Amino acid sequence: MLKEGDYVKVTKQVVNELEEVQENWGGQIEKIHTSWEGCDVRLDADTLNTMDDKFVKKCEEEGLDPYLYSFSFEDLELTSRKDTDESYREAVDNMDRRLEGGEGNNDDYYEKGKRFHELRKKWVGEFEKSKQHKNLAKGMLKESAKFVADTFMDIAFRDESVVPEEWDKDIVNTICLELVPIKISAEQAVFDHYGDGLIAFFKFLKEKKYIDNAEDLIEQVAKIKDKIIKIDDPLSNQGMPGELSAMMKLVGYDSSKPEDVAGFMEEFQARLTNAENDYKLPENYKGSRRDNFTGDFTNDSTDDLYKDLGRNDKITVKYPDGKIIENIKFKKVEKDLRAGNCEWIQK
Repeated sequence: MLKEGDYVKVTKQVVNELEEVQENWGGQIEKIHTSWEGCDVRLDADTLNTMDDKFVKKCEEEGLDPYLYSFSFEDLELTSRKDTDESYREAVDNMDRRLEGGEGNNDDYYEKGKRFHELRKKWVGEFEKSKQHKNLAKGMLKESAKFVADTFMDIAFRDESVVPEEWDKDIVNTICLELVPIKISAEQAVFDHYGDGLIAFFKFLKEKKYIDNAEDLIEQVAKIKDKIIKIDDPLSNQGMPGELSAMMKLVGYDSSKPEDVAGFMEEFQARLTNAENDYKLPENYKGSRRDNFTGDFTNDSTDDLYKDLGRNDKITVKYPDGKIIENIKFKKVEKDLRAGNCEWIQK
């Protein structure tokens, strides 16, 4: 029986069935879904480096995660690890380049990513040896603090495209309340201590004078730390599948759109508070691979001007001072658009 942490590769059968899957695809099982006898696989370096350009483009256009793929157990077989931590990081950097505009024409982004990962390694390493880390109470808080610092930095850069000097209260909210619950697979205790671990990390950054607004970030984390939840635990206790995208589709949300994620999280938090959960699995749920719904699921937010935009869709916007920005990703200007600080120029 396959389990989380196992290294796997695809079978020849699934290669013949799915055109986008290649023979060399493999990686490490990140999450098991017993409800539909499948799992999420974190794809390895060889898979990322040889991934077909058409599939990469599809991921970018549809807001899919090219680093993770869902398979049925029958699609996989056990194998040994075929990459190293270093080769995997290089593969991820290369994939980021491809997603941000193609190889060879975005050297600035590549260099920015390379500098960031070096900084991340330095800061997290120093934090682990700091007095802030040393003074943490023994137990899960101390054990998970390094993990907290590392995941916060990684999610901020990879999902929100922001570097430390761009961190602010909104970024803290987005990562802790929207992304951490769906990006991290860990035991409940990690989520219980995530906020306190992050506060310790920010205190370290403040003492080292690595960022200027550490106090503001600490204050914000303190306000929201009790709201950082593990998204799949309450659902799985009700016999529901743990796959967030599946649950979002059930109630008419698009997991590729930040505003939908925020709306779903708000509704989900409210349901937890009221001890209600009436999500039901539709009869046509097949629980197989990435596209596991055959039904027609639509978002009721028909008045949302941006409901058809994916977070990575490139658009043109115009600001009141006449400034026009072309080919910018929707996620980078969404806040300005929704606040009325700029307008979407549809061509």
